[in-house]
Amino acid sequence: MQRPRLRIPKIKRLDGWWNKKSPAPINFPARYTGQWTFVDSTNKKQHTFSIAPSLHLFIDRREIEGHIVKIDQNELLFLDKYGYHVKVTAGLNGPTTVYDEADDVTYKLEAVSSR
Repeated sequence: MQRPRLRIPKIKRLDGWWNKKSPAPINFPARYTGQWTFVDSTNKKQHTFSIAPSLHLFIDRREIEGHIVKIDQNELLFLDKYGYHVKVTAGLNGPTTVYDEADDVTYKLEAVSSR
């Protein structure tokens, strides 16, 4: 009497799976840290917008009270103490625009200093 053969399913090869490098982590605070200017189109006044390494936001040197809701390589989303969002959008070289939900306005950012 012959023994039944045990069938073993084929397994995909995992050669080198432990050698593959994962992408370097992005330092999000460094990506968003810096100082910029923008012009308020309603009153034509220039303002300074800055983000500290601790991710505190400032407009004209006054801190905006609130906290970070989301941060990734493309966007920093901040919720202020009044419940409005401030959204900072980043491009290849850092922040490019800031959206103020309270006024429903997007401002173009111009770099003032290096980050």
